[in-house]
Amino acid sequence: MDPKVEEIEARRAARKAGHAAAREEQYAIDLEALDALEVEHGDDSVARLDVERYVKGHPTFVVLRAPRHDEYKRFCDLVARASDKGSTDARRDAQDMLAHSVWVYPKESDARKAMLKDFPGILLSIVLRAVKLVEAQATTEGKG
Repeated sequence: MDPKVEEIEARRAARKAGHAAAREEQYAIDLEALDALEVEHGDDSVARLDVERYVKGHPTFVVLRAPRHDEYKRFCDLVARASDKGSTDARRDAQDMLAHSVWVYPKESDARKAMLKDFPGILLSIVLRAVKLVEAQATTEGKG
């Protein structure tokens, strides 16, 4: 094999190994936080959303809790008003409001703001999962 190719592959492998080690270290911190939030809110009342890529300094996932009745009702009311007015901005504001109210990890405002810069779609992911936590799901009974 070409020595230059070997050198590049070795350099890439070393960088990727360091990246993987940093991700694993952060994942352990995140998992500890998830465990505490499951104890605090109940195992079935929180959900974890993994981020697709690891960015140093950010968690490997976010955690949200199920919306409370009043939070969900307010969200539905705001979405209905936004739909009546045909306002996509008002609908997005309603989604962002619910997402921010149920986002429990990371807890710090600065960490969330930093995550939003690198993952601008995270609020939509949070609100979609939050709504699923409080909805029912139809199941089909098996034959037999």
